[in-house]
Amino acid sequence: MESRELLKVEPNDLLFDTEIGSRLRSEVTLTNTSKQRVAFRVQTNNPEVYLVRPSRGFLDAEQTTNVSIELLDRRLFRAKDRFLVLTASCGDTEVDCVQFWQSVPTPVHQRAKIGVRLPPSPAHSPKRGGETDVCEPSIGKATTIGDNETSLEMQMAALREENKRLRDCEDQSEVRMRELEQRGRELEAEYRKRRSRLGSVLLLVDREQHGVLFGVLLALLVLIGIWLTNYLAA
Repeated sequence: MESRELLKVEPNDLLFDTEIGSRLRSEVTLTNTSKQRVAFRVQTNNPEVYLVRPSRGFLDAEQTTNVSIELLDRRLFRAKDRFLVLTASCGDTEVDCVQFWQSVPTPVHQRAKIGVRLPPSPAHSPKRGGETDVCEPSIGKATTIGDNETSLEMQMAALREENKRLRDCEDQSEVRMRELEQRGRELEAEYRKRRSRLGSVLLLVDREQHGVLFGVLLALLVLIGIWLTNYLAA
C-alpha cells in the first residue's frame, strides 16, 4: 500500500503542444506537498527518443519545479509511451542525486504515471471546403518505403547518439557541480582559518603596542625623576 502523497504531479496526461524545429516539447510541474525534503526521478519506457531535463533532483518542503520533456522526432512516438515519476523522502542527505537513487531503499514512497498525447499531425489536419486528396501513382512505391525505412533508422541512430551525448553532459555537469561545491567548502574553511590567524596577529601587535607605550611612559617618569633630583640638589 502506497504512502500518502509527497509530490503533486501535473498534468497526468502530457500533451506535446510546443514545436521547436523538428522536436515537440512539453512540461511537467512537480510540487512538494509535504513538510520534508524529497528526491524525484523521471523515467520513461522509451528513453531513446525523449530528452528530460532535469531527470532527477531534490525539492525542499512546498517547493515547485518544472521538468522539460522533449520528443526528439514525432515519427518515433509510440502510443504506449509513458513516463513515471518516482519520489522518495531524502531528509538532509548531502549526496548528489545520482548517488542517492543508486542507494535509495525500495519500495519508493510514491510513483506517478503520466500518459503521452500528440497534437494532430499537419499531414492529417482536416481539409478545407472543396479540397480532396489526390492519389499518387504507386510506381516505385516499394523502393520509396525501403528508402524511408533506411532513412528513419539512420535518424533514430543519430537521435540515440545525441540523447546519449546530452545525458553524458548532464552527468558531467553534476560532477562539476559537486567539485565546485567541494571547492567552495574548502575555500570557506581556508578563509576562516586565515581570519583566525589574522585575529591572533592583530592581538599580538596590539599587545606589543601596549608594551612600547608602557616603556615610553616609564622612560618619561625616569627622566622626570632625574630632573627633579637635579633641581632639588641645585
